[in-house]
Amino acid sequence: MDSNRNEISKLLKERTELLFRLNVEYGKGKGETQEAKDILYKKNSISKKIKKLGGYFNDISEELFNEVKKDFLDKTLEKIDRDIAEQISYNQLGIPSNLTSAK
Repeated sequence: MDSNRNEISKLLKERTELLFRLNVEYGKGKGETQEAKDILYKKNSISKKIKKLGGYFNDISEELFNEVKKDFLDKTLEKIDRDIAEQISYNQLGIPSNLTSAK
């Protein structure tokens, strides 16, 4: 039973992260994209696995939900930081131009 509980917990975390990703995808205002469809498919597949193991997909604890939310936000902020860094030229970052000439 403990192994089922651990597996259900893992699946709940994965499913919750997919819900966050789905909300971001819908928030882009592009309608139902292929990415959104893929996320929905994965989410529904995980929900079925959770039910099969005897769990309920809306049975996530507040602690687990907050953990997933924090991880998701941290990953999202890291991605935003990387994207911004790629878009800003080296000179705008304050790196001397003699160090950027090799780029």
